[in-house]
Parts: sequence; C-alpha cells; structure tokens
Amino acid sequence: MKALVTGGTGFIGSHLVEKLCSNNNSVRCISKDYLNSDQLDKLNIEFIKGDLLNGSVSEDLFDDIDVVYHVAGITHAKTRKEFYEGNYLATKKLIEYCINAKSKIKRFVYVSSLTAVGPSIDGYEVDETTPYHPVSDYGMSKMMAEYEILKHRNKIPISIVRPSAVYGPRERDMYLYMKSIKHGVQLLIGFNKKYLNLIYVDDLVDGIIMAAEKIKAEDEIYFLGSQTSYPNEDIGKAIAEILNRHPLNIHLPHCMIFGICGIEELLGKMCNKQMYLNIQKARELVQNNWACSIEKAKSQLGFNPHISLYEGFLNTFIWYKKMGWL
Repeated sequence: MKALVTGGTGFIGSHLVEKLCSNNNSVRCISKDYLNSDQLDKLNIEFIKGDLLNGSVSEDLFDDIDVVYHVAGITHAKTRKEFYEGNYLATKKLIEYCINAKSKIKRFVYVSSLTAVGPSIDGYEVDETTPYHPVSDYGMSKMMAEYEILKHRNKIPISIVRPSAVYGPRERDMYLYMKSIKHGVQLLIGFNKKYLNLIYVDDLVDGIIMAAEKIKAEDEIYFLGSQTSYPNEDIGKAIAEILNRHPLNIHLPHCMIFGICGIEELLGKMCNKQMYLNIQKARELVQNNWACSIEKAKSQLGFNPHISLYEGFLNTFIWYKKMGWL
C-alpha cells in the first residue's frame, strides 16, 4: 500500500507516518516544513517540501497513490483569512489533485476536528448526527473543509475523522498546562465543572488508519476520542500526581479569560506575531463541555482507545523531560 500524508512533520502527522512505516506501507510525505531529524529522518519515506496553496506541489505526486491522509492544517492563526486558506482552500486544492490523479485513489481520509461540529449541547455528547455549530474561526474552517470533501464523495471514496483534543509526545499545548502545574498552579476556567474529551495520539492514529482500511468507513464520518470525557479538575489531578505536585487551584471567570486573550491578541497584532491566546481561543476555552460519542467508530471500525489518561500523561511527561522542556 502506498500512502501520501500531508502535514507529516507535524504532531499528529509524524506519529501517523511512523505507524504507517511500521506497518510496511510505502509513504510519501508532503509538508511545508523540513523533516524534523529526531522524528522521521531515519524512516524510509519520500519527503516532498511543498505548499498546496502556492503551486509548489506537482499533480503527478498523486498518480501512484492508494490512500491519501490529509492531516495538514492551521490550528493557530492571526486572522480568519489564514484559517480559511490553510484549512479550506488547501483542502479544496488537494482533493482536486486526488480526483484528477491518473490512477484511482482508493481512499481520501480527512483529519478534521471536534471543533468543526462544536461543543456539547445541553450537556449531551455530540455525535455524527449533531448539526454543525462551530464557535470559532478554526472550527468554521474545518467545517467548510468537510463540506468541500463531502461534495466530491461521488468522485472519490472519502472518510472523515473528527478527533477530540489530542495529546502526546511532540504536542505543545499540553506542555503549557503541565508547566503551570509544575510551578504549583492549576488554572481552572470559570466556576462550573467543565468536561473535555482527550485522546492520546497513538490511539488516534490507530483510528485514522482504520478509517482508511475498513470498507464500512467509505463515505462515513467518525468521532475519535477517549472512552469518556474528563472534568478539568481530574485532568489536573492526573498531571499533578505524575509531577508530584499539589497545585493551588485558581478559578478564572470567563470575563477574565476574554480579557487576557484579547490583550494577547492585541500584542500579537502590534508585534506582527502569532500568539497562542486570542479571542477565538477564548470562545473555545469557556465552553462547558467538549464531549463526543465514539460509539459509531467502535461499532463500525472496531475502534478501541486503550491508553489511560494517566499512562498517556506519563508518556507525554517523559518525552517533555527528555527534550528538556520540563
């Protein structure tokens, strides 16, 4: 099997490439960034540096491909336009390449996001029947990409997976949370209990590959997450146990979250720098429940995430420590 992976040098993409190689697949990787030497340079992959938006990717790269995994995307941006271009327009261009390939591509797998649908409504888990209701520009751009892919499902076999919050080695957002707890502070947003579905990257990669290989997955959409959603306090407790810390819990009201994120966004505009926090991120952070049902993936794909929260955080911490981050 010959696979093409976009975004193969990123967090999720690099883990996917490693798994595909370990399963004896031939892998071609397209990325805007050069190979990260500690991740992929020892693997027998074909690496192409290119950008789907600027014409630097040649159409003939798709002519001998069996499966396309579209993992590349923009998760942080300064403007709505950047999300639109990086997540929607790039996807539109990619699927056009795939449709026009000389040999028929057997499956196009798009790695979308829970944010494309939006947070839980009235406390219920979202599932594949839940209407789209994204709360951020990022979620909106992923929703638009899904629409574009679904529009072409009569021309190319497609599968869409929607991961919940993903963590593991090489991921940077969880590092900031762990760093805060290491210094004795756990920041909690709001005063009501908030829930988050988290999935360890290895479990996610297994689900992505299942979506590519299972016949039942053709033209289907799946949420990929953990077996349960966790209160933010429990997430912090698991990390604190690993770090051997007893952090002080500090609750930040929603208005303060918007204020902090607004200031960060303003500073970013003044310095022409991409900041992690902005108003769009605040809209996601203040939601009470990012929970999704994975029953469809379990029943149709045999998806069975097995890495516990503690084990996943421990693996992540060990990697952060190895890299000198913590």
